Amino acid sequence: EHMIITSLINISPIVAMNNHIAEERDIVSYKDLLNPRWKGKISMTSPLIGGTGLASFGMMGEYLLGWDYFKELVKQEPVIVTDTRLGVEWLARGKQTIAWAARSESMIEFQQAGAPVKYLKMNEGTYATDAGQGFVMMKNAPHRAASIVFINWLLTREGQTVFSESRGFESNRIDVSRDRIDPIRIRSPGVRYLMQDEKSRALEDSWLLKAKEILGHLMR
Repeated sequence: EHMIITSLINISPIVAMNNHIAEERDIVSYKDLLNPRWKGKISMTSPLIGGTGLASFGMMGEYLLGWDYFKELVKQEPVIVTDTRLGVEWLARGKQTIAWAARSESMIEFQQAGAPVKYLKMNEGTYATDAGQGFVMMKNAPHRAASIVFINWLLTREGQTVFSESRGFESNRIDVSRDRIDPIRIRSPGVRYLMQDEKSRALEDSWLLKAKEILGHLMR
């Protein structure tokens, strides 16, 4: 029936900062990035490499902020990066103050090393994905019964606790503890979360064209 069971949800924070240079109260809205204070101090993961760079650009432009927002953001002369780890390293070293679509794995790496980098929660909200954790069962796969037993266990409270903590994402089960999940990745009441789904993914080609139109002169 083309059904996908999504057990975890990945809340995708978009904006990160060096908290030795800026303070959280300075950046609580995406509009705060347009403050002349931050001109030349923002790095942005290129939408052309896909992943978080494209998803954050597309989801925010299509559904939340509008494309005119990015036309204003480019006036801040953001540095477009294709090496996602390098973007976080620049943030950690203070070469840039703010990073758009900083790669989560690199953020965790630098945070564990003691670097002053931090994701920010924006008033307008952000987008969420299935965390790449959708379960599917292949048609005519061997050991179908064993697969069903495993999936059913993984969806229990016990299984979801193990899965959620190992991946660092919130479970869609409401009885699974979130104590070991980074608060920035836990849904908050009253905050808008756009869900990246098949409909939005079908727009990715048009988002690439938008990225080239709006950011192209910065990516040369």
